[in-house]
Amino acid sequence: MIAIACAREHILKSQRFTTIASSLKHYRKVPSARKKTYLKTFIRKYAKPYNYLEVIRILPYNLGAMSNVNRLLSEVKPALIIIDDKLYNKVNHPIKLKESRVRRKHFKNLVTVADNLANYFRILLKDDPKKFKEELKRF
Repeated sequence: MIAIACAREHILKSQRFTTIASSLKHYRKVPSARKKTYLKTFIRKYAKPYNYLEVIRILPYNLGAMSNVNRLLSEVKPALIIIDDKLYNKVNHPIKLKESRVRRKHFKNLVTVADNLANYFRILLKDDPKKFKEELKRF
């Protein structure tokens, strides 16, 4: 799954967003015994940072995914994009940054939100396709 999350920089730097987004753990850092519980509560926890984001899209990673990503980016016209290292060369944007190179905390918070969304929908598709379709309609 590919998750696209867009927000204005002044929103990302706001104390309110930082506090809310900092409370989310990256899915990979959640202990194995708690991963199922984390996924069940993720959408409820995610509802708070969701209100601060301008654009959220969840796309399946398939052959046409990158053309959809590039089309969306041309419509949204972000000043900067932070992209997963594996997808970096497939995205057409003049100002882009690899996820592994992010150093600013407010950007890391946005990356965590996007990565968790991608993981949530990837696992939901595998475990409960019906719920996946219902949840995807929200985005």
